[in-house]
Amino acid sequence: MSNELQRNECLLLCIDYQKKLLAKIDKAETITKNAIIMIRAAKVLGIPIIVTEQYPKGLGRTVKDIVEALGREYKPIEKNCFNCFGSPEFTTKLESTGHRRLLVMGIESHVCVIQTVLEALKRKYEVYLLEDTISSRTSENRRIAMDRMVREGAIPSSVEMTIYEILKTSESPEFKRILEFVK
Repeated sequence: MSNELQRNECLLLCIDYQKKLLAKIDKAETITKNAIIMIRAAKVLGIPIIVTEQYPKGLGRTVKDIVEALGREYKPIEKNCFNCFGSPEFTTKLESTGHRRLLVMGIESHVCVIQTVLEALKRKYEVYLLEDTISSRTSENRRIAMDRMVREGAIPSSVEMTIYEILKTSESPEFKRILEFVK
């Protein structure tokens, strides 16, 4: 695998953008906006999406704006474990795709995101952190988690960097469609 992102190798992992969690997250509006852009781009580019929800009975479902962006892709995997790999349904679904590059976004960076990322790295997945879609209740917890994930081997990125790296050229047939919501 080259270090250049290819759409047919990527999977977008959308971790726990739930109502009660998001209400307390630092920069919630910005990370939600960026997550929606990435979801829309993934759909245009044919990148599969996996959505998780941590204990939805207590924390609520994925927020409405993200559910709307996901459309038919909203098929959440409910979990009680912080590490998504602790859910057999998650692991089975991820492995069934055959994709080894994970584009990770979600909350909270110092709990569910980091535990999932560390396990993914241990299982030899290549992990790209879409940093402008990841947060915690405090900026300090976010910073510590991001630093550790990068030290452990995750690759820092952003929504626009990822989208344009996958597109490669403005002559790509999807470029104009994506440009409509990236502007």
